Amino acid sequence: MTDSDDLERRLAAVERAVDGDIDPANAEIEDREALETRLESLESRVDELDAAVQAIRGFLGGVSAVNEAVERRADAAVAAVERLEARLDGDALVAPDLPDDGDESAEGGDQSSLRDRLRSHR
Repeated sequence: MTDSDDLERRLAAVERAVDGDIDPANAEIEDREALETRLESLESRVDELDAAVQAIRGFLGGVSAVNEAVERRADAAVAAVERLEARLDGDALVAPDLPDDGDESAEGGDQSSLRDRLRSHR
């Protein structure tokens, strides 16, 4: 049923009501048609809302996937820092070319200051 047919049907019902020509059988049919029209309208709205909810769920799923990826990268970074700290705390950092007299050459000064900086960020 098109919009113009629906409009003509409703206009005829209004004219009959104004003229007092209401047939109980026609009134019941018109009520049923009005209910069917309303039901179709509500079903259409429910379908639109369902589509919107699905879109939101998809978006949130994407956000969740990004959060998990960021968390994995953060865990990997923490593990790398912990491995570096373990190397710095152990004997693995002792290099044979470091000066023994406390003179901070380019290599020795950078290594010890790196260790101090890492320890200060704990």
